[in-house]
Order: sequence, then C-alpha cells, then structure tokens
Amino acid sequence: MTEERTVEMAGGRQVDTLRPKAVAEFLDGNHRFLIPSFQRGYRWGDKQVKDLLDDMLSFVRATAAVSYFLQPVVVRNLENGEWEVLDGQQRLTTMLLVLKNLIPYLSPKKAERVMNRLYVIKYAARKNLDLDRLDPQNDIDSYHLHKANNLIREWMEVVSEKYPKAFGQFECALFDSDSDRKVQFIWYVVPPFDKTVVAESDERVEAIKVFNRLNKGKIGLTSSELIKALFILACKKTEERWESESLKISMIWDAMECRFSDDGFWCFISDKSADPLTRMDLLFDFVSGEKPGTDGSYRWFQQCFDEADGGGAFLELWNRVKGIFDMLVHWYEDTNIYNYVGYLVANGKSPSDIHSAIEKAKKDADDWDEEQTYCVLRGLISGVLKHVADIETVTYEDSNSVRKILLLFNVDLYRTSGLRFDFAAYREENWDIEHVDSQTTNTMQDIDDKIKWLECVAQSLSAESSKDAKELFLESQSLIEAMTRDRRDSGDAFLDLYGKVSEYYSRGTGFDQDASDKDSLGNLVLLDSGTNRGYGNAPFPYKRDCVIERDRNGLFVPLGTKNVFLKYFSGGTASAMDAVRWHTSDMMCYKKELHKRLNIYLNGGAK
Repeated sequence: MTEERTVEMAGGRQVDTLRPKAVAEFLDGNHRFLIPSFQRGYRWGDKQVKDLLDDMLSFVRATAAVSYFLQPVVVRNLENGEWEVLDGQQRLTTMLLVLKNLIPYLSPKKAERVMNRLYVIKYAARKNLDLDRLDPQNDIDSYHLHKANNLIREWMEVVSEKYPKAFGQFECALFDSDSDRKVQFIWYVVPPFDKTVVAESDERVEAIKVFNRLNKGKIGLTSSELIKALFILACKKTEERWESESLKISMIWDAMECRFSDDGFWCFISDKSADPLTRMDLLFDFVSGEKPGTDGSYRWFQQCFDEADGGGAFLELWNRVKGIFDMLVHWYEDTNIYNYVGYLVANGKSPSDIHSAIEKAKKDADDWDEEQTYCVLRGLISGVLKHVADIETVTYEDSNSVRKILLLFNVDLYRTSGLRFDFAAYREENWDIEHVDSQTTNTMQDIDDKIKWLECVAQSLSAESSKDAKELFLESQSLIEAMTRDRRDSGDAFLDLYGKVSEYYSRGTGFDQDASDKDSLGNLVLLDSGTNRGYGNAPFPYKRDCVIERDRNGLFVPLGTKNVFLKYFSGGTASAMDAVRWHTSDMMCYKKELHKRLNIYLNGGAK
C-alpha cells in the first residue's frame, strides 16, 4: 500500500515515518495523542460517523479484502513521548469512541485487557474533556462528541443483532493484531525540524505551518479555521505566555462559534443558508472586505500575516475581529436594531454595508447616541423603499414592492411592541402575497381544486344560521357529492354556485362584484405558501379559521397577518356576522394602520 520509511527521533530511536498501521497497534497502552489548540474541535456529524461504520462493516463482510485503510494520521513526536496530531484528529477520535463502545461486547477477560491499553487523546483547548463522561451542555465539542457516541452505540446494537457473525469479524479487525483482516491508518510522522534552520523554541510554529499546508484547500477545513491557526501562530511569535494566550483565543472562538450556530442569530445577519461550520466566515469576510463564499478572506489574512512577519501587528486584527463580533451581538440584543438590521439583511443589505453607513454618519456628527443609529437604519430602510412614492398606488401586480412593504409592516409591529420578528421562522417558509377577501373571479379549472374550494365553503357555511347560508350549504354538499362521483362539473354548476357564494359573503361589505380595490394593499397580507395554497380562493371566514388554527398550533404567523384576520385594526364589530366578513371599512382601517407605520420610512426615516 505504501512504502515504509524510518527516521531517527530524539534519543536516537528509529520511528516509522510512513507506513500502514493497524488500529490494534495503537492498543499497547503507550500511544498518547495531543490535539493542539490551533486545531478546530470535534465536528464530525452523523453522516461521516455512519459512513465510517458502514464502510468498515462492508469490509469485514467482503470475501477478498484483507485491509481497510483509513485516511492518514499525521503526527509529530514530542519530547515527552506524546504524539501531536497535525491531521486526522476527527478519524482518530471517532475510532476511539468506536473502540470504547465495542468493549461491552468483548469477553470479560479481553475487555479488561483492552481497557488498560486503549490509546489516550488529550485536548490542549479542552483539558477537562472526558470521553467517558460527555455532557452535551458543556461545550460545542462535547455536543458533537455526545451525538457521535450515541449514534455509534445505537448502530452497534442494531448490527450486533442483525449481523452477529460480521459483528464478530468487525471486532477482530480492530482489536486483534493477528487477524486476517485489519483496519489500518496511514501513519505519517513529520520528520524532526532541522535544528540548523529552526530553533527549538520555534518548533511549534513550524508544526502550525505543517498543519496549514496539510489542510489548506481541504473541504474539511473552512477559511475561518485556517485563519484561527494564523492567530495561534502569531501568539507564539509575540507572546511569552503563548499557551495561555492561544487558549484564550480558543475559548473566545468557541463562544463565537456557538453564537453563529444559533439560527436566530444567523438569520438576523445573513439571508443565505449556510452550514454552521462555515458561518463564522462571514466575520472574516466583514473584516477583509472579500467576497463571501470564496477563500479570499483566508488569502487576505495570510497576506497580512506575512507582511507583519506574524508579529503583534497581525494580532491587532484579532482585536478587530472581536470588535466586529461584539458589535453584531450588540445589534442582536438591542430590539430596535435587531428588527431594523434583520429587515435590511432580508432585503439584500450586508452587515458590512450597514456598519459602513453608520460609521460614515458618525464622522459628520459632533456626538452620537443610539437614537442617531436608529435614524441611520431607518434611512437605509427608506432606500429599500425608494421606488414607492405612495402606498396608495401599490397593487397586487407589483409583488416586489408589496412584499417589501408587508414585511416592513410586520417587522415594525414587532419592534414597537418590544418584540423580535422571527427571521429564522420567516426564512424556513415560502411566503405568498394573499388577498384577505377573495378575488371575485373564478380562476379554478382543476376538478380537485373546485372540490377543495367547495369543502372550505361548506365548512364556513355550516357555522352560520341564516336561511341563505343553510341553502348554500346544502347546495355545496350536493355539488361535492356529484363532482366527486362524476369527476366533472356538469352544466357549469360550480360557476353558478361560486357566484352565489361570492355574492353572499360580499353582501353588506361595501364591495361590488368587480371591486378593483381588492388588489390594493388594504386587502393584502403575507401568508406562508402552504396555508395559502391549501385553501385557494376560499372566503374570508375559512381563511380566518386557518390562520387561527396555525397560530393555535404554535406555527409562525406574522403579527400583522394575524391582526388583520382577527380584525384588531378595525376596532369593535357590530355583530357576530361582522366578525366573519371583510368589509370595505375593515380595509380602510387596515390601510390607515399601514400609513401610520410606514410613512416615517417613506419620508426618509427621520422622525
């Protein structure tokens, strides 16, 4: 598989530098590994862990294969006999979890022998991490390790029962050095650094450089993780107590990573979907000014590192990174800023754009307070709506403007109530612009759509006691039965009933059959597409019931949409019938509320 090479290490002993090394060879009680602080923590997810387990099981069940080779483990020999892991810690850690979970399946005698010989992994940045007592609440590494450990245990429970013979072979391939089939790592020891070139005190610096060279360009390491290694390297070159300083960076890094993994925080500062492992790249794109989604930030930081020769000037960038992060957290925790910034980000503005606008305004001001920050943000929102001169002229056909206006209306409702609009929940759904009171024109052609509409209407009519409602209910039921049976609409019966129902629900509302104002903003709301397309062109009372049911089930309904269907903007109703009709007066009250909340933004954002 690979050529074997040896090199003389400290003390004159010969060590293999490149060769296959069976997992069983690690089980001699003498293999101790150190994960340095400049490396990321454990981040394997369910897919990577399960793929490894399934691949090894397939290997032992094969008839011809004698070796299963894992990806390389690259190490550096330390003076105290430990191996510093420069690459492969995810595989090495996962394998240790596999071995620990296999022990209960061994004979008591073998289990006792193996337990005392397992290799040991220590984490420079997680000195108290115990793989036998994982608490997912402790830190992000423990969370991922706990998940991986549970998956491994559950996988073994299933496989040991379903494939007992293969499971026995699986155990032998890992624990027995004389097994016919072995699971092996590709073992690579980094040669000692040339003492004539590298001073002993700088060996760890060289180790970090090796780590960067090994991992640069790999999918497994993100730009932000490579940048982290540069900061650790700068600590070594400039700080006497570099271990404590690098540990401090690692701890702050963990706090940042946890914050970025929170969907609520992420969806407030970004309108893009991203793996939690790559979200911190946004921070470094912000600082570097490089285009998101590329490795430009890493190259920019690497260039800064080279120009500063890894000195203190480079570490000043770490303070800049922390400052930007602290600013984003402040934005997130201030309810006004949160809602303003979240809206701007949802409409294509980046946090960097917003920050630049605030900083520019500060330069022209004698002093500064939060109200001036709010004023800048409202001005930016005005820019989003600069093409809207008057909301009275905006109609359903201009869907882009309607969406921006209705989202802002909802966001401002939350803001002035001291609440936070849920941008994460908003991101999860597709949103339609929905008519509050249905359009009067029938656009349904498909027979199933017509039956669905009739069922919605029948449900609403059944709740009313008037003679007309009862007659229309019976007619709806009869037509549902006929269309379900015949799978067709005989003699335009549906069109005739559609007209009667539209007239019944429009009666006394102030709308005529061809009312053009049904396409105006006063008759439009944001509604998730699942709910909207589920009831089609149903009458107001059925839509109202659907919105209430969604809200009752704890699903996200924008506050403005809910208030419209509950008629909170309309004041009191004269009768029970008024509550289930959408009148022109309701539309005017809603439109008045729109004006009240949006005019400040349409007038440049100044109070």
